Amino acid sequence: MTPIPLTILGSSGKMGKRLIELIASQPRFKIAGTCGRGECPSMALESCAVAIDFSHASATLEYLAAAVALKKPLVLGTTGHDTRTLEEIHKAAKIIPILFSSNFSFGIAFCLETVKRLAQALGDTVQIHITETHHITKKDIPSGTALTLAQAADIENKGTIPIHSIREADVIGEHRIVFEWGEERLEIKHQALNRDAFAQGALNGAAFLIGKAPGLYTGSELPQEKISRKLDHANL
Repeated sequence: MTPIPLTILGSSGKMGKRLIELIASQPRFKIAGTCGRGECPSMALESCAVAIDFSHASATLEYLAAAVALKKPLVLGTTGHDTRTLEEIHKAAKIIPILFSSNFSFGIAFCLETVKRLAQALGDTVQIHITETHHITKKDIPSGTALTLAQAADIENKGTIPIHSIREADVIGEHRIVFEWGEERLEIKHQALNRDAFAQGALNGAAFLIGKAPGLYTGSELPQEKISRKLDHANL
């Protein structure tokens, strides 16, 4: 098997460094280029098959423009984007394939599907709220994952599901979704024990993008079929 050449954008950050370490241990990938803060993305992108961006929302427009110019597929894992950046992401997806997700872990994908099904089953009899906890250096509040979970639970699109954000210590990521109705309370909790959950998901996403047509892929395409089968088997 020929290794897939990858470029890591945001290579000097925690996620970027971990991605580089994982790639070195997996024969199906290799490093084609890296780009840290202040470096030229175009040079780093020239030899890659797919780029992975875990930098910062402030760098997204520059990296996006470079990927479009060189027609490079892009795995986009940054969050906290403003309206203009989101519009540019959608425009770029008409030219290149982009896998855009607030969280690449398998557990969160499972949570999203479960939350959606529970909200549909319980209907307007249930009250839902979300608490997310992250390390003190995380910039976006609430987290992109919490917003995605709220969207999955908000089956009537009212936009009223409350999110409580906590920033403390070096917590990598914890999300609790609480369902309350009558005299009962049901809680779903996902905790990332290390960054490999996100990094490995992004690498799987990079492999997924090979040969894909231009478009905006959400990440649910990756484990969704397996998750749905498991939940169907459980009659959820």
